[in-house]
Amino acid sequence: RVVGVMDLESDRVGYFNDDQVRTLALLAPQVASSVENARLYAELTLRERRMEEDLEAARELQRILLPDALPEIAGYCFAGANRPCKTVSGDYYDVVVRPDGRIYFVIADVSGKGITAALVMSSVATAFAIFTRCSSAGVNSSISVIFCSSLEAASASRLRFVVAPHGSIVARSARNVKTFCNN
Repeated sequence: RVVGVMDLESDRVGYFNDDQVRTLALLAPQVASSVENARLYAELTLRERRMEEDLEAARELQRILLPDALPEIAGYCFAGANRPCKTVSGDYYDVVVRPDGRIYFVIADVSGKGITAALVMSSVATAFAIFTRCSSAGVNSSISVIFCSSLEAASASRLRFVVAPHGSIVARSARNVKTFCNN
């Protein structure tokens, strides 16, 4: 691949001797290599800057999607924290209390990192929002990415949860403790 052309001229014919021509012939590939390295470095710097911008956008998206605070409900203690080891993680959690007293929570881990994981996480958040805010059985049953189970809590309300297929969930009421494990 041609990187450039080295052109040395003189107003006198035959000015350059054989040693000078050989020196220039040896120098030209080194100059070409330096020019190519500078081009590659600039390209790499641009890619890294774009990747940092993508990661920052993913971090901001995750910050927006994660709840600022979880609801306080008598008899229940909800806590959640997200401390990614890098700029962003694919972790998501939320708790929603419906007006009828039903409690929904989700714990999910999207595989991968960066903007792709953040976008998938936003889809999970959207599905969870639709699931928890719509009363239509058709809408709820059509969200196949969410796996739901329910248990009767000490009160008449029901506790529903969604969990990614890893880890375990412990649900506690005044009468009993149930642990749901990934088998």
